[in-house]
Amino acid sequence: MIRAALAVVLIFSVGCTRMCAEIVRDRQQAEAAAVEWARNGGLDEPRATCQEMDSNGDSYISCTVFAKGMQPIGVECAK
Repeated sequence: MIRAALAVVLIFSVGCTRMCAEIVRDRQQAEAAAVEWARNGGLDEPRATCQEMDSNGDSYISCTVFAKGMQPIGVECAK
């Protein structure tokens, strides 16, 4: 019984680690896309931060772009 419980915990941990790695990769890709969008739009020294999850399942995550001398801009980026 204890072995079975430990196996379940181990499988869950491995699955969670993979999911977390995918979330970080998706977030990093979205942040890079947001920065590129801002640069292409002529914004000075853009930075971006994005949510970690697609909360509504539309394959986009919410990001906020920050640029020198501007208010933050909310955008949706493909993950």
